[in-house]
Amino acid sequence: MNAVKKFKFYLFILFLFSATAFGLFYFAITTRTEGQYFDSDKVPIYYTIEGNGETIILLHSFAVNADLSYRRPGITQELSKNFRVIAFDIRGHGLSGKPHDPDKYGLEMGYDLIRLMDHLNIDKAHIVGFSLGGFIALKLAPRYQDRFESLSLICSGWEKPDESKFTDVVARAKKELNSGKGIDPIFEQLVPDNHISTPSHRFWLHFMTRFLNDRFALIAMLDRLQDLYLTEQEIKSIHIPVLSIVGDKDPFLKGAEALDSVALNHKLHIVKNAGRVKIPLRDETTKEIINFIKDNNNSQAGLNNFNDNQYK
Repeated sequence: MNAVKKFKFYLFILFLFSATAFGLFYFAITTRTEGQYFDSDKVPIYYTIEGNGETIILLHSFAVNADLSYRRPGITQELSKNFRVIAFDIRGHGLSGKPHDPDKYGLEMGYDLIRLMDHLNIDKAHIVGFSLGGFIALKLAPRYQDRFESLSLICSGWEKPDESKFTDVVARAKKELNSGKGIDPIFEQLVPDNHISTPSHRFWLHFMTRFLNDRFALIAMLDRLQDLYLTEQEIKSIHIPVLSIVGDKDPFLKGAEALDSVALNHKLHIVKNAGRVKIPLRDETTKEIINFIKDNNNSQAGLNNFNDNQYK
């Protein structure tokens, strides 16, 4: 085999390997857990249920879905060993409806949680929100404290409306999305200069916005993101137990610390040497949520088989 043929052969092998790897990657991130739908004010919302015990409802991060935020890192599987775990795709994401009308977002994203609880006849539940899901749940907390047993926030926080960084960032992100690009402005603005994103992370951002999402739905959602801001008085009115888990390299660390300085019943847990990408992959994150829920559980239903030593 001469040099040209060898080169073509190795090039073909490389192409075959790359195509196979990408195919497996695409299959892994697009394959979804079997679930069902319910109608939330004329928007179909996709959700899954597994496990038994006290109910935990999971709200995922921006531009992904419930499986990517919780199942792929193993959080769903671990929680469902001792709890009844419900995860749903926030409207505008995943398999849920993706309206292009901005009026269908904002607080409507939170009302989907309450409607889901009503649909399943759930009076109260432990709520876990990751990033966007955390902001949504935190906004609901002052209004629906009678429906929350506890609230756990992952990579989330709070900023005073008049001091928020998001106004300019959201405007830039909408411009990028309108031009068919990704959501880089949101990430770049919030990540400190010494924690620049890697090429793989940038690829993931573009992949999410171009292949996993409806960009016009994301634009509509960003139009009403300011509806999720809370005043200091609203934060102080929250009396349910709230946990914030954030990495010491996470852009929302300051927001979590601000929440801790104002909230009356709040626990701040900082994960060392971790940013928002690593947080859901750390066993420490799931253990902290489980122990927090166990410590703030008003009912022992579903905890009879809980292994106290498993999460020490």
